[in-house]
Amino acid sequence: MPKSTPLPQHIDSLRSQFKVMKECPLCEATFETNSIKTVDQSQGSHVLHITCSKCKNALILLVGLTDVGVGLVGLISDLTFEDAFRLKNRQSMTEDDLLDYYQTIYHKSNSFVQLLMKT
Repeated sequence: MPKSTPLPQHIDSLRSQFKVMKECPLCEATFETNSIKTVDQSQGSHVLHITCSKCKNALILLVGLTDVGVGLVGLISDLTFEDAFRLKNRQSMTEDDLLDYYQTIYHKSNSFVQLLMKT
């Protein structure tokens, strides 16, 4: 299992200022400090993962220092910390990859498309 590094002091002190780092946006339960884990960090930016102990949903946060302060972007996710850690170093999809997936799904497998289109 990947190890999470402790939160940097400046991130931990910012937690008091950002509601998104204090409570779950779905169930409003208070996040415990130990549920905030660092997925990655480099040159003043951090990717954090938070799991709500009550509803089990997760947040992925990108926190970065800018010229005018701190930027924070968050998204609700179903990724576990281990998933996020594993995926952080995967290569991005190329245009060729996307075209291959498209051709596989839409041209080579009509039954797959029909299955998806059923309501």
